[in-house]
Amino acid sequence: MAPPAPTPCPISHVPLVPTSEITMLGVPWGSSEMVAAYVEKKLFSRLRDTFDRLVDFEDSQSAFFLLRTSFSVVRATHFMRTTPLAQWSVQAAEFDARVRAAAEAILAAFF
Repeated sequence: MAPPAPTPCPISHVPLVPTSEITMLGVPWGSSEMVAAYVEKKLFSRLRDTFDRLVDFEDSQSAFFLLRTSFSVVRATHFMRTTPLAQWSVQAAEFDARVRAAAEAILAAFF
């Protein structure tokens, strides 16, 4: 049996958002699959390009500072404070690995 069709929103020109896809102030509130996909999209969309540029930066001290304060770390902190880790733990582990790899590549210039 198919689920009943959702009732359209009573306010004209306002789309009805399924409860499994709700986001509010950049925080996903839907299903675990939706949360993981949302975090992955927002966290990794420009990550590789940013980290590659930092690794290639001439000044390793400045590059490491920028890595610690970059938009990706701020965005990850936002998700850590607002979204249960159980819903995006795979993405968190991948993010940690990428930050570590970038930090090691940047700091390799010191040694």
